[in-house]
Amino acid sequence: MNVPPTEMRIPMKRTFTATLATFASAALVACGTPAENSTVTVTATPEQTTEVVSSPASATQAEVGGNQAAEQQAAQLPASVSGYTDEARQELADEGVTEAEVERVLQAANNNEAGVEVDYDDDGYYEIKFQGIEIDILPDGTVTDVER
Repeated sequence: MNVPPTEMRIPMKRTFTATLATFASAALVACGTPAENSTVTVTATPEQTTEVVSSPASATQAEVGGNQAAEQQAAQLPASVSGYTDEARQELADEGVTEAEVERVLQAANNNEAGVEVDYDDDGYYEIKFQGIEIDILPDGTVTDVER
């Protein structure tokens, strides 16, 4: 086998580069913490270029669970007001809140607008706060409480 020495070095260099890239990617992954999940991509081409790309940390399970819960709540919010309890009608008058303002608060919650707060109470109603008005509304669209 009469192979010039330069031709033997090229395969060794490729092997060395691929091995180095493998160790480098393993070191990058090993140095991370569980909260720093990232994806590492190593590409070695015949031209001997090695590229290491790290993506931003992925969302933790708590973040994913929180987002899913918020999406489910938003999906269950009533699209419109279907009515008012007697107490809520009295509070509209006492607090000086109009039905249009109540609709606007609900619309802001459904659109996830800035400044809106939506909490689901274990008693089965949504408490929505927006622009100084707070309403309690059942999933069927009945408003049970209004405050300014």
